[in-house]
Amino acid sequence: MLEVSPKTKNKFLIRGRVWVDAEDFAITRIEGSPAKNPSFWVRSVQVLHRYQRAGRFWLPALNQSRAQARIFGTTDVAIEYFDYVTSVRNAQARRNSAEEASQ
Repeated sequence: MLEVSPKTKNKFLIRGRVWVDAEDFAITRIEGSPAKNPSFWVRSVQVLHRYQRAGRFWLPALNQSRAQARIFGTTDVAIEYFDYVTSVRNAQARRNSAEEASQ
């Protein structure tokens, strides 16, 4: 786990923690809040991004956020990703076919 703290305040940068897979050195989880509050109307925002391995690739598994607004209260948003299909074999087969055809 790594602690991250941006040098500049920007609503698109995250202040928090990042988990990295020890074997692949891939990001597996990001948890924190924006380095700059995105709006006066928003009191606080917490985000969580989880990644999963799909074949050779690490792809998004879950994005969750919780925003606490000054007037409207708390809003939770969750996006789950699943059923990834990667086509690495197909891409390699197409590349090999193209090379054979050009010879």
